[in-house]
Parts: sequence; structure tokens; C-alpha cells
Amino acid sequence: MLLQAGDSPRGRDFGARWGDVIFAIERTAEELLAKKRDIQRRATAIGREAERIKLFAAVQPIKGETTDIARARRDYLRELVTPEAALVFFGHFSRLDLSQVDPEEPYLKVLDERATDEQRGCRAIAALDELLGSRRGTATIADAAVEFSQSELTPQIVGTGREVAKGLAEIFASGAADGFLITPTHFPGTFDEFGRAVIPHLQELGVFKTEYSGTTLRGNLGIG
Repeated sequence: MLLQAGDSPRGRDFGARWGDVIFAIERTAEELLAKKRDIQRRATAIGREAERIKLFAAVQPIKGETTDIARARRDYLRELVTPEAALVFFGHFSRLDLSQVDPEEPYLKVLDERATDEQRGCRAIAALDELLGSRRGTATIADAAVEFSQSELTPQIVGTGREVAKGLAEIFASGAADGFLITPTHFPGTFDEFGRAVIPHLQELGVFKTEYSGTTLRGNLGIG
């Protein structure tokens, strides 16, 4: 099975031609659906059966015994991201050399002085600009880097296990995603917690299987 990631036009063409599963990081269900339709359009244009290509969305669930506890965990996790680590992390994804930058420099000033037109068009910066919105004009480069590093722009679903399951089920039912890839907040517990706290609710909602008839991953995904 070939899982394709990469959102450039060339990457989408590759995924449409060869991919079995497309990995997507998008902020909304509408953006996921738009990407899915674009991949399907490209696949149809070269003679592939577009419906056999699956799109899996990256999500970062943050769970708690109550909604307030889940929100408190989200806030705590944010506090763990130091400006120093965030600058290194964001610099890697944006291809910007931030090693000598004052963390208190305005974000837009750093982009003006250090980012090429190509770098400004990269997904990391473009998506971060959209996420920051009106804060772009007041954010420091450290503020922006921390915002990026909290989940690498992966959408977070925060709540109880039932609430997380409901959020995932709504995206799935809309047709925007055929499945999900879980971005962990910590190791090694994230996946075990998801299995115990979220999967049972997904099964109750009828969107997660309780048994499998196929003997291979391809077969169970319907891409045989």
C-alpha cells in the first residue's frame, strides 16, 4: 500500500497517479473535502478509479474525563513548548534560518528580512499566516513558532472520549475523510488512551468496525 503525503501540485499529481491513501493536514472538513475532490479529479483525468483512493486526515485528539479536564490538558501541553524549541522546529519546516533571530522580533519583520518568495509560499508559512489571522501584525517570531509547534498545524479535537468520537464521526459522515491518522501529544500513552477512551464510542456510532473480514490492510480498506 502506498500512502502519499505532500501538497504541492506535483505531489497531488503523484498521489492521484500512484497513491492508495492520501495523507492530509487541513484545518476544516471543507478544506479536506476540497482536497479529496481535487485528487479524485486528477485521478479520473488519467483513467484511475477515483473512488478507490482513500483520504486520511491528520487529527490530534486531546482527551479528558470531562471537557474542562481536556481543555486543561491542552493548555498544559501548550505550556511545554518552549520558544527556543519552537524556533528550531518552525525553522525546519519553513526552511528559515532562525538560529540568530531575537525571539522578540516581530513575526512579519522576520519574514520580510529572511523569507524568499518561495519560502513565503511554502505550506508551513501559508497555513500559519491563516491560523494567526489578525494576530500576524502583533505576534513575535517566538509567538508564531510556538503556535505552529503545538500540533504542527494538525487540527486538535478537545473533549471527553465521547466528544472526540462525535467530532471524528461528523467529519467521516460528511465524506471529507475516509479515515484518520492520529498525531500523538505524548508517548507512549496517546494511542492506548485513544483505544480505550474513543474507539468504543466510535463503534457505538457505527463508524468503527468491531471485526474485520479481510486478511490484509488493503482488503480491509477496500482498495484490494
